[in-house]
Amino acid sequence: MKKKRKAKRSGYFAIMIIPDTNRKPRTLRIPRSIYFILIGIIIGICFLIMGMAYQINRLKNDVLYRETRILSYSDQLSESENIIMELKDEINDYAKKLQTVMTDIHSLEQRTSLVAEDNNHIIQKVGHLLGLESNDFKSIYENSSLSSRSGHRPKLDTKDTSFQRNYVLTVDRSTTAERILSTAQQSNAQLMDKITDREDFLMAYPSILPVEGRISCTMGERPNPFGRRRMEYHNGIDIAVDRGTDVKATGKGKVVFAGYKGSYGNLVIIDHGFDIKTYYAHNSKLLVEEGDVVERGDIIAKSGNSGRSTGPHVHYEIRIKNVPKDPLDFVLNFDKEDE
Repeated sequence: MKKKRKAKRSGYFAIMIIPDTNRKPRTLRIPRSIYFILIGIIIGICFLIMGMAYQINRLKNDVLYRETRILSYSDQLSESENIIMELKDEINDYAKKLQTVMTDIHSLEQRTSLVAEDNNHIIQKVGHLLGLESNDFKSIYENSSLSSRSGHRPKLDTKDTSFQRNYVLTVDRSTTAERILSTAQQSNAQLMDKITDREDFLMAYPSILPVEGRISCTMGERPNPFGRRRMEYHNGIDIAVDRGTDVKATGKGKVVFAGYKGSYGNLVIIDHGFDIKTYYAHNSKLLVEEGDVVERGDIIAKSGNSGRSTGPHVHYEIRIKNVPKDPLDFVLNFDKEDE
């Protein structure tokens, strides 16, 4: 019986609890099966606590890393905000500069238009003084480099994204245009003064032909049309026209001769001043008298065949200081290459 009890008691673990000296010790008996379960539970709890501690530590490290990243991002964000503020200030500054440039360009365009109008006015005035038709000098104005239609605005370089570079280029071009316009305006003012001073000369200048017709003989050596001499020198040009065609003065001047004169036949000589005289020969009828003052385009005679002539035409001479000059060199609306 005793052996059986001992075997039965060995299935327990005894834990003695001693509270203090005044109390009796207590014994806690735990069955062996429960003991191992408790040990397993305790070991499991320990592993769980260790795992949790590891996870907590890892999470702490992760949080610390993320906090560091956040601080870094915060610094970068702060730096980016500063850069953005600087860029905004630069953009505002560039906007002001661009507005100034656009204002300058607009002003240059207005000044260019004014200079172009001045050019047109000068060309028209000179053209009228020289007796040119509007079509003769219209193309000159249209081809003028200062015409507002042919002018060019300063353009931004689209291949270069640098605003500062484009700004510098634009300002440089505007400055160049400003200098050119200032020079042009000064030149126009000086030119107008010269035109005013030489207005009498321009009105007197023999810039047109006395009649419209075929140039039958130019100035220079030619065969004698009457066969008396092999060659002779022709002092002017011959313009073949029908008899009775209006003969016009080629510039403003005073009639110093109107009558019959040898081989010239019925002749009109006009003194334009400035040592310039023009001769209109072989007329059938004279319409002016000596002393008359005529303007360019006034009818002074009717063409004919008087004097030494082989047919109806106008013999036209220009003499400077009594030296014959080629009239075609004075005509502004005549191209010798088309002769």
